[in-house]
Amino acid sequence: MTSDVTLCAISVCNTFVLLSEVKKGKRKRWWSRNLFAGGVSVGLNLLEKLKLDDGKGFHNFTRMTPSDFEEPLQMVGGKISKCDTRFRETIPASIRLAVTLRFLASGESFTSLMYTFGISKQSVSRFVPEVCDDIITSLKRFVKVS
Repeated sequence: MTSDVTLCAISVCNTFVLLSEVKKGKRKRWWSRNLFAGGVSVGLNLLEKLKLDDGKGFHNFTRMTPSDFEEPLQMVGGKISKCDTRFRETIPASIRLAVTLRFLASGESFTSLMYTFGISKQSVSRFVPEVCDDIITSLKRFVKVS
């Protein structure tokens, strides 16, 4: 009986070693495309340039003036911000809000927003509904929905 258990343990270990060696030859996959190598700085740069250089452009882009943008950011910023991890930086609350406002204002696809802000489509599709929910809960006291 002991020899059967030993034989089984040896075969499991051999299989694990063989699989480990096979995986060593595999090409590693990265977390994101090279397109997004700049991180969220693409979106931050876009927003900052629009705020500083062209207030009308910011208004056209978000359908809000830069000063009006700060008010909802203060209201929902704490709810939509996330903490950085050891593995990657999070998307700042201002970018999350700007992407959501752009989506609501223009009806752009998540793919288009991906290229505009330099954020993956999966991330955009995950946080836009969350931000919308947080905006709704924050604005309930101002707007009565019947």
